[in-house]
Amino acid sequence: MVVDRLHDYHDLFDNLPLMYFALDSEGAVVEVNRFGAEQLGYEQTELVGNSVLDVFHPDDRDSVRTQFRALLDSPGQVAHWEFRKKRKDGSQLWVQESARAVENDAGETLVMVVCEDITSRKETEQRLERYRNRLKQLTIELSLAEEAERRRIATGLHDEIGQKLALAKLRLEELPVAEDKPAAALEGIRGLLDEAIEETRSLTFELASPVLYELGLGAALQTLAEHFSQSDGPAFSFAETGTPRELTERTQLVLYRIVRELMLNVVKHARAKSAGVLVSWLYDQIQIEVRDDGIGFDPAAADDPERIRSYGLFKTRERLDQLGGQLEVHSEAASGTVATVCAPTDTSKNQ
Repeated sequence: MVVDRLHDYHDLFDNLPLMYFALDSEGAVVEVNRFGAEQLGYEQTELVGNSVLDVFHPDDRDSVRTQFRALLDSPGQVAHWEFRKKRKDGSQLWVQESARAVENDAGETLVMVVCEDITSRKETEQRLERYRNRLKQLTIELSLAEEAERRRIATGLHDEIGQKLALAKLRLEELPVAEDKPAAALEGIRGLLDEAIEETRSLTFELASPVLYELGLGAALQTLAEHFSQSDGPAFSFAETGTPRELTERTQLVLYRIVRELMLNVVKHARAKSAGVLVSWLYDQIQIEVRDDGIGFDPAAADDPERIRSYGLFKTRERLDQLGGQLEVHSEAASGTVATVCAPTDTSKNQ
């Protein structure tokens, strides 16, 4: 019979790196190879005679029963399924099983089962599923953030620039009435127009830095540091080392936006007294360090998509992955933060 034939290949049967089971029509274990028993943390004798359901995860047992009955109703056909099994110590593993119902020489029905441990694959699939769900959530957050940014810029154009230009127009209309003080009136109008021009430059700078396209990434980041230093946050120092290398327009733009976001995080969250940006041109890559002496945070906790800061870091890593680059963040509570962005300067890698 089948089990007898298995004994003819006992050593091979015991040591193949797959789990083999022979079950009777009630699901009791008739035979199991040594490798299979060891994978589950048992001696072979502990499994023989017991229901195979005992080694399946409790939540999967009803499904296993259903599959087992269907298999008995279709002798000779091979069935495939994936279930969780439970080791003797309580830990679980995922297995992919191929099973077939056959008759032995005595006319008894046996179910032959080959199991492969697919725990690593399942864990990878689960991580990918979590990643997809996280990405979906963050995509929604991105849309909301972009909409909020558009509203902020629109408000700035309307409330700041629009009102100043409207007031300047009114002042111009009042000029004939103010003929006794034309110089003072013109000076007031000039001041309003100057403010409107400055607001326009500031908004233009936030949308896209002209310096980036005219003078390159280093000069744009230096201008960015000066711009942030004029805000209510910390003063940003700037330094650049090495010989600047050519970058594609796309790479320049992505790195500029990433560094701007990291600096914005410093202004919004770090409560720092000072901060700095260091651009290092290395042999085949550019390295940009954004450092602050603020309150610090837990970089691992920042991967939580529920936190606003986590979105910035997640988005940054996504952008850098597309360039073949990476982001490293070192931070401790009350010890400040150092975020280092690296990307290749070989333009062939950035296409």
